[in-house]
Amino acid sequence: MATDSFLRLKGRTTYFRRKIPSELMSRLASTEICFRLGVIDRDSAVQLGRRLAVAVDAFYVSARRDKMLSSPDLTALLGAALADWRATVQPIPVPLVSTREQAKTMASLADGLLRQQGDGFPVVDDDFIAQKLAAAGIAAPQDPVTLRLAGNVLTAGMAAHFLDTAVALARQNGDDRGFRKLPAQQWEDRAERLLAPYRDADDPAKSDERPPARPAPAVHAPAAMPVVQSSAPPSTVSTKFDREAGATFSTQAPYVVGERVKAKQVGPDAVTNLGPSLRLWLQICGDVDIRAYSPQHMSEYRSMLIDIPKVYWRSKAEQEKTILQVIVEAAAEGQDYVRVSPKTVNKHISNMNSVFEAAKTIGVIDRSLPSYAEGLYLETGSEVSGLEEHEERPGYTRDQVELFFSHPVYTGRKRVYFYNDPGQVIVRDALYWLPLLAAYELMRREEICQLKVKHVREEQGIWFFDLMHREVKVKRGSSRRRVPLHDAIIQLGFLKEVVLGRDPDELLFPELSPSAKGSFSDAVGKRVGRMVDSLGIKLVRVDASEADGALHPFRHHGITQLENAHDVKGGIIDALSGHSSKDRKSERRRYTDEIYLKVLRDTINMLDIPVDVDDLNRKWNEVAFDE
Repeated sequence: MATDSFLRLKGRTTYFRRKIPSELMSRLASTEICFRLGVIDRDSAVQLGRRLAVAVDAFYVSARRDKMLSSPDLTALLGAALADWRATVQPIPVPLVSTREQAKTMASLADGLLRQQGDGFPVVDDDFIAQKLAAAGIAAPQDPVTLRLAGNVLTAGMAAHFLDTAVALARQNGDDRGFRKLPAQQWEDRAERLLAPYRDADDPAKSDERPPARPAPAVHAPAAMPVVQSSAPPSTVSTKFDREAGATFSTQAPYVVGERVKAKQVGPDAVTNLGPSLRLWLQICGDVDIRAYSPQHMSEYRSMLIDIPKVYWRSKAEQEKTILQVIVEAAAEGQDYVRVSPKTVNKHISNMNSVFEAAKTIGVIDRSLPSYAEGLYLETGSEVSGLEEHEERPGYTRDQVELFFSHPVYTGRKRVYFYNDPGQVIVRDALYWLPLLAAYELMRREEICQLKVKHVREEQGIWFFDLMHREVKVKRGSSRRRVPLHDAIIQLGFLKEVVLGRDPDELLFPELSPSAKGSFSDAVGKRVGRMVDSLGIKLVRVDASEADGALHPFRHHGITQLENAHDVKGGIIDALSGHSSKDRKSERRRYTDEIYLKVLRDTINMLDIPVDVDDLNRKWNEVAFDE
């Protein structure tokens, strides 16, 4: 029996998979078994796979005779087999046939513990933690956050113990020397790094050498692990850094990024964009000197990020809570709560890792250290879902677009601020125009919301949005373009009501203001999302999973419509949407600016959006806004 065929490795996690016989599929409500074994070494997985394969075959035989056996019985059987294996086999997963193999096994166990912790899964349960604390004469805390942090400390200690054992075994028979030597020195260094924070915390002499740190803000939780002071000798660079950047990370991180902004290595928004990631870091890892952090802190940061709920810190009351409190409260409502996406986790990791990498370049941190984020980024997009890029973010269907523009915002709302309730008020504000422009002009939401009156121009009778203007911020270089106004937008009175007769330097939608990150579209984008939710519109991918999005699906819908139209060149579609392609470059070489603008206008007018323009104008003229 080929047990390897029952095992699948996804990331670092091993799964047991077995096809269910056709006659049992309907009763077990599945076509195959997919059971998570956890982060274990290959030999252990093969051994466990044999056990589970035998147990499952026996279950199939019993199920054919006993019609009462069902899916829960199979799940209980697999759980019992796994628990039995953990109790009897897992402590020694590989036969210890030599000191060399024993050393490799111990190092593998340490690596498994640290990987499991880095993936956000607890290695030890609360009862084990309480038992160890009681043995040390320490009262077990009731706070689940403190218990989790104590579990992380115990995990680090166990991993260091396994590594120390591996080093001793390797050196016992000289396996740390020669051509086939084991990496005993690397194991020893890793164990030292794991234990150094706790040794320094217990050593008064080393504690006195640390630079004084400012008190952390009241909302900060205790650091996830004690800190370790860098042993690097002082330098001119670090002296300047200490003098100008401050003594703790809350001021050092913005200073480092600010220096990169001055050197024009990153954009001027880099310090602002760092804010949310830095706030999470300070609450998870504490506010200490930048040289006191280690890759272990980044691993702890990642494990906490994975558990953050998708919606958090929205209200002022929520913002008063620490992120650890937010996680605990979300988990209390059920372990299957919706968490932040892998892309969000990777964004926060990247933001913080860029600070440490920049600190290396200016000599504050040892340049020989590996990247703090090495091996920590999560798989995203098609790597996980297997979908194509256009399938990850689907567009609205024609029926959904038609349904959206029947919302009270267009037919009459109750009040200005009660836009989801029907009434007799129509306000042609940003909330009214933004979805229309996204649908008809194929523009991104931030491209629209940041525009000023002077960015809507006319040349030879053609009105267009001028995204070539230097003041307009775009996603990439290919996004700089001119987008003619669709005839429907002109018929709705956009020029008369929003553009003509106004100060050229005034925002098209003056009610919009930039957020802390400098985005004009965040707030109105959320309101459009609430409009979508109120109508019950769902975006479903081809794999039946639900996708996010409120305004981008309008853009996707329009691009797809043009792609399926006859006699529309791909390069022209890319020129309208701001995508880059070889076709677009060839089209630009073919047309002059004057003809090209006319071609763009003719192409944009080919969009057939299911909106009754005459009906919208009639309702606007009938309903007077009086608030």
